[in-house]
Amino acid sequence: EGYYHIEASNALEADDDGNLRVVYATKLTVTGPDVDGMLASMTVALAKRGCSLVSLHAAKSEDSSYRKNGEEEEQEEQQEIKDVFYVVDRFTGQPFEDDELYPLAESLLESLRTPMAIIMPLGSSTSGTGDNDGSGSDMSSLERVFAKQPNPPYPTREEQITVVTSTGN
Repeated sequence: EGYYHIEASNALEADDDGNLRVVYATKLTVTGPDVDGMLASMTVALAKRGCSLVSLHAAKSEDSSYRKNGEEEEQEEQQEIKDVFYVVDRFTGQPFEDDELYPLAESLLESLRTPMAIIMPLGSSTSGTGDNDGSGSDMSSLERVFAKQPNPPYPTREEQITVVTSTGN
């Protein structure tokens, strides 16, 4: 809770009748806290990695959590995302090779850690007042999410990424 997890998979999936079927796209599932701009950041990261988006399902859920405010505890609703991307290699039209799954997941994770950097043009500033005015200055909400992240121990990159190959390993 409070951090992102990414699963990259080329595993066979069951159809409505329970029969295993070949997957014609790589599946990337991202779960974690919701912050404005995260979906845009992830899609840019995927495009930069040579992905062509076949399908996307983006969902939010509310999770009740407590935060300490001075000496008082108050309940706060934390929106959690579960975004599922189905992507293929832009150049081949095929799912990514199994050995490319971890680097794809790493790119997504990095886009979540620094979302403004990936969507801002080179040379643009991400400093601002915290207003969400479309200028990329919504850093106050991003800082709040990262302030809630477990510390210590913060999960390692390996703990935040799961890879399921076409052979199910």
